[in-house]
Amino acid sequence: MKISQELKNTNSLKYDGIKDKFKSDDLLPMWVADMDFKCGDFIYEDLRKMIDRNHYSYKIIDDEFYSSICKWQSRYDVHITKENILYSSGVVSSMKACILACSDENDNILIQTPVYPPFYSSISVLNRNVIKNPLIIENDEWVVDFIDFENKIKKCKMFLFCNPQNPTGKVFNKEELEKLFSICKKYNVIIVSDEVHSGIVYDKKHLSLASLENFKDIAITLNAPSKSFNLASFSVSYIITKNINMKKRIRRILNKYDLNTVHSLGIQATISAYNKGDDWLKETTTYLKENIDFTISNIDKKIKIIKPQGTYLIWMSFENYNYTHKELEDILINKCKVGLNSGLDFGENSSLFFRLNVATSRDILEEGINRLKMINL
Repeated sequence: MKISQELKNTNSLKYDGIKDKFKSDDLLPMWVADMDFKCGDFIYEDLRKMIDRNHYSYKIIDDEFYSSICKWQSRYDVHITKENILYSSGVVSSMKACILACSDENDNILIQTPVYPPFYSSISVLNRNVIKNPLIIENDEWVVDFIDFENKIKKCKMFLFCNPQNPTGKVFNKEELEKLFSICKKYNVIIVSDEVHSGIVYDKKHLSLASLENFKDIAITLNAPSKSFNLASFSVSYIITKNINMKKRIRRILNKYDLNTVHSLGIQATISAYNKGDDWLKETTTYLKENIDFTISNIDKKIKIIKPQGTYLIWMSFENYNYTHKELEDILINKCKVGLNSGLDFGENSSLFFRLNVATSRDILEEGINRLKMINL
């Protein structure tokens, strides 16, 4: 695993987009959910072979793409074939396709907050209603309020689920998943599970919705190599479902709105990542875990953190500082000179939270932690 030491002036959203986002270009960028790490050499070498041919005509997607996904998913005890897979241009595109295919305007769709902002926008822009089941903190862990969940899900058509959860880093255990999904099955609610961070999990094993056969009739799983292998710009993702009728409906939407246009280099990068990426991902996950531990050990103790079980994101509470959200935002940008994601983007009840991305070099991470200590000065 190699660090990209200089990402400025490469059209990096994380680095070069910071001025547009924060109205300042001298911030340390610790916001966008991608990594500062170079991709594995095995990906570079396979893409180099394609580029050396210097031919970029229309391509077909052959069985190697599907077989690489099946192989990769088997590590999570997901047993699928090509017939269970659809491809799309991104996880958010997949999410919107599922909403269009499996719900109607004015239907209720439940999400668990705080959550990745496109969960909100994908529902509202398609004229469905956002229903919120806030995660709660008990014994220093994020947990589900199951009473609230059942009261609300019975009135919903769909449950948009995120596991590993962004931004909290929670990785749901088997008991939690089976309880959540059993309630969904009881009320015939379709589950769409975003599992794009599933490759980055610490001290636990990711349990995929697609591995739970009891729920296959209501289950749709979304994934991509983008987060685990730092391939976001290739715009390749996939949808897994064993419900053939739902698959047909989703495929019609993907075709209708051209949401299944994918990059041929991205197809190859996916194949390379899933067939050759085990060792690289293990090394990267180890480094990320060390970065999380380093952050928790060295950050200002007034900042409250529940240690993430997955992802390379840390969800930080600044409630101990007695500042408003606007005051915190101003201090972080103009005094600390650190660019973090605002908690308000993830839910209106998260005004005193900010999200920190630790997928960078230890030197940059240490600099960011030291800058955050300037809040007290």
